[in-house]
Amino acid sequence: LALASTSQNSASAFVLNKNNNRIQQHNNAFISHIPISSQPSSLSSTRINNKRTMLMLVEASGRDALVSLSNPASPITKTVQNTPIPLRKIASLATVPAAAVAGFVMTPSRRIIAAGVGSAIMGVVGGVGKSKLDVETELAAKPALAKVLLDHYGSFGDSELAKEVEQIKVDYGVTNEEDFMDIGTDIYKSYLIAMVKNPYGKTKEIGELNQLKSVLGLDNLAVGQAHAEASMELYRTTCAWTPEEELEDPEHPDRMSLDKLLFLSERAFRQNGETEEAFTYEFSRVAKGMNTDSATAAERVADFCEPFYVRALASTRTKLDDGVVDSDMLRRARATLGIGERVSDDLHLSTYAEEVKQLLGVDKEGVDPSTTKFPDGAIERLDRLRQVLEISQKDADYELSVEVTPLYQATASEVFKQAASEDSETKPDVAKLWQDLQSRRSELCLSAENALPLLDSVVIQTLGTPLEEASTFVGVNNESGAYAALLKAIRVKTAVTALLQQAGDGEATSIDKFYDSDSDNACFGFLALDMRKKLYQMFLSRAIREGTDNTSDVIISDELEATLGEVKASLGITDDVVEDVTSLACGPMVESAFQSAAAEVTSEDDECTDELVQALKAKNDDLVSSLKVPDTLAMKYSTTVYKEYLRYVSQSSPSGIPSPELAKRLTNLQTIFSLTEADYNPMHLATFGQSYKKSVLESMGATGIILPEYRAPLEQLRDRLGVSVEDGKKLFLDAVKEKLIPMVKRVESEIERTLLTKEQLSQKRGRDMGQDVFKSGRDANGDLGIGTQGNLMGDIMVIVDFYNENDIAITDEETGEITYPVTAVGAGAVEEEMAEAMYRQFVVGGFTAQGKQAERYEGAAAQFGGILGMSKEGMENVSGSIGGMVYENFIENALQKKDSLDQQDMMFLANIQQKLDLTEEQGTKMMIEAQKKVLNKQAEFLFDSPTVSGAMVKSFREKCNSMGLELMSDLGIGKGRVTGLFITEVQEGIENGRLTTESQEDLTDIQESIGLAPEDCEAALLKMVETRAYEDVEKIDKELMRAREDNCVYYIKDLIKFAAFVGDDLGLKVKESRANKIVSMFEAIDFGDEDSEVIASQKELLKISLGL
Repeated sequence: LALASTSQNSASAFVLNKNNNRIQQHNNAFISHIPISSQPSSLSSTRINNKRTMLMLVEASGRDALVSLSNPASPITKTVQNTPIPLRKIASLATVPAAAVAGFVMTPSRRIIAAGVGSAIMGVVGGVGKSKLDVETELAAKPALAKVLLDHYGSFGDSELAKEVEQIKVDYGVTNEEDFMDIGTDIYKSYLIAMVKNPYGKTKEIGELNQLKSVLGLDNLAVGQAHAEASMELYRTTCAWTPEEELEDPEHPDRMSLDKLLFLSERAFRQNGETEEAFTYEFSRVAKGMNTDSATAAERVADFCEPFYVRALASTRTKLDDGVVDSDMLRRARATLGIGERVSDDLHLSTYAEEVKQLLGVDKEGVDPSTTKFPDGAIERLDRLRQVLEISQKDADYELSVEVTPLYQATASEVFKQAASEDSETKPDVAKLWQDLQSRRSELCLSAENALPLLDSVVIQTLGTPLEEASTFVGVNNESGAYAALLKAIRVKTAVTALLQQAGDGEATSIDKFYDSDSDNACFGFLALDMRKKLYQMFLSRAIREGTDNTSDVIISDELEATLGEVKASLGITDDVVEDVTSLACGPMVESAFQSAAAEVTSEDDECTDELVQALKAKNDDLVSSLKVPDTLAMKYSTTVYKEYLRYVSQSSPSGIPSPELAKRLTNLQTIFSLTEADYNPMHLATFGQSYKKSVLESMGATGIILPEYRAPLEQLRDRLGVSVEDGKKLFLDAVKEKLIPMVKRVESEIERTLLTKEQLSQKRGRDMGQDVFKSGRDANGDLGIGTQGNLMGDIMVIVDFYNENDIAITDEETGEITYPVTAVGAGAVEEEMAEAMYRQFVVGGFTAQGKQAERYEGAAAQFGGILGMSKEGMENVSGSIGGMVYENFIENALQKKDSLDQQDMMFLANIQQKLDLTEEQGTKMMIEAQKKVLNKQAEFLFDSPTVSGAMVKSFREKCNSMGLELMSDLGIGKGRVTGLFITEVQEGIENGRLTTESQEDLTDIQESIGLAPEDCEAALLKMVETRAYEDVEKIDKELMRAREDNCVYYIKDLIKFAAFVGDDLGLKVKESRANKIVSMFEAIDFGDEDSEVIASQKELLKISLGL
């Protein structure tokens, strides 16, 4: 890319032609950086200035450091450096007088070795010691190494140089690699400092440093140390002569030198293959040496390296046709310079844009934007550049469109200006104009897709210009100017529409999108809604005045109506806004006409005929039609006038009911203004609704029931008041609600007096109930208590009759379902809990009633529940709970006298079921639940009794069996308790002889009846026998200890009786002597006439039981 020569030429030009003051300051500092020993002690100012002028023409470089390092300041180091290599080796073996060494140097001889040995023998005071000479020898290695590098400057990659560097290690005795690494690090640092004193960077310097590192054998740590030390030293010496404020200027030469060091450091670390962590560490050391942070340093590096790549891109454009530059070369340049992808993308797009400008020639003076275009082959050249720069087609098209946008817009503006021009006597040829526009787009190589938004902006400007002029006239209240400008806007819209139609069908070029309020392309978008509203109002007012003839009538022609529609669309206002504006412009005229018509038909002086009503109606309709007033606006004025007269009628009717004459006038107004029932019913409801409701309440009287003869007059009254049928029903229900609430409250009061104690009633009502027997709640009894119940049922029936006689309930003709529009809960008369209590009390009262009264109560139960606001499920739950209590009490009483329910009992329960309106399934379920409760109570009695006999268990078991209930599964009695009942009955049966080994069927019946498994019964029986046998043996022992053998006979027989159910060893662990004694006593028993075989078997069973 020849970047080095380009950079050098640019640098020279900069030195000679630009920022001379800053370069002069830089060179002053540069002179100060030269070691003091190299400056004359007495230079005149003229000679110093001449020196500075000379330095301005000489580029600083790394070579300066090599020159300085190859000339050491120490005389001894210089002597050692100039001493021949063989003599240095001899001198390193002995102590030689300094004068001799000097002599040898000055007068070389073939007798050097002998003289050396003699000098060793004849050494004098003041000689140079061997170790000192070795040190100076090693110090002389650095200048020698610098001298070698200087001799090969510009070709550090030469293989001969590497050999000479290795030879210096040998010649100067630098055998320690770390020592030589330190020498190389110091040379690298000095070379780097000298290199950056030229503030203008060259890409070849990156390679120079890399080659220098390699030839010196430096590792990454040494390079990092060199750069860190260089940054500190350069920053320190720079700040000594340049204020830090000036270093903030990126174009200051000293600041540029610092940035160059940062750049070279970043490149060196990256090319060394450092890990990200190592790079961060090394680069932060360099940044810290310059008193900055890593992030800022990275930004400065980016700013420094960017101009290199810009020059490379400029060279790419220059050599594009030669084909010597490709994408790979640019990629390598970016990698060398460390240019990131984001930066390179921006630079590539900028380069492409510059090429577009150059090809168009827009940056030249005297270029006509309307005629300039791309030369032949320009698009092909741009495509080649795009490929080299690796720019996507989409981005390239965008950059091209940005540059050609002003040129295309200029032509488009002129085309639309000619299309909408009023100056031309002939009609513009829109087809030719559109063809010119398309030709211009082709000349500028602009795609249709990218041209569309540009075209939209020109259209918006063209359509919006007359609207802007109109708004200006509004600002100075110039109605005629605004009117003319809006007419112009319509003409411009027509012209633009014709021009866009040349593009063919399609939403992209449709005129409608420029008048869409929701679109960003709306041509009126810059005008606030209030301004557009004012524009329409001015135009409408002007149009009405110009359309009015010599008479007082106002006429808006069809042509004017169409124009108003165009203005509405051009301003993007809605129908609501038009209605508002029309009400302001035409409203007063329409309202005045309506008021005059109303005064005419409501006048008390002249008679109003049907002909007059129809004439006034026609006149109003013509006025509304001629002014093109929207129906909604006309209705607004109609209802306003009607409502005013309705208020007058209301005030003129003290009773709240208008006279027939006033009602007739209202009817006439309804005809004139074409008011329907839906229009005037709400007004009449608000005015006369309460009057109608009051009449309904009066018709109900004290009983709350409207007599049949009052219903027709009420309907006539509703019609005269102008209340709709639906609203009349609502008012009727309001009256029902008002009547129902006190009725329900009275029942609630009776319920509270019946169910609550005097103290509870006082607490609920918040006052002392005293000793009044009627306010003592539950304390009422006897006839008074019955009387209270009777009053309660009567009050409830009043509510039911009130509902039925007034036909309040609604029955669905298809389903037959009954709904109750007004309920006690819905009206807020009672809470749901109290409503449930009322219904329960009514059902209980009906259950205890007799004869026809009972039938009446039974039929009214469902109605009363609906009136209260209870659901069908809620009523069934209450009936079920009552039925459950009745079933339970009846069954409990019946089972106290007998073990099971008989047929008569079942018939009684069926009657209860019918009275409570229960289904067969519900009745069966209640009976079972009641039986369970009764039997559970008896079971608890058994378990709680101190003594339970087998007969009691048998009776309980048989009751359960007769009702088909299982003790465990149905009654929920635990297995342990059931087992206990089994043992109680069996044990008593064995004791009294009811159960024997021969009566196994009876034992099985008990096991099956009680619901235990056979194995559970066997285990319980075995345990019971073992326990009983053990108790018998223990009692026998006690009797024998007291020498009461006669008492042992009972226990021996009891033992044999229970052991017979096992027939095996019972594990009693009786001593043999004691067992034999028991057997002997058995043998001594007098059995009388008993069968000897039975006695023998019993003896054998006894012996087995005792373990003999």
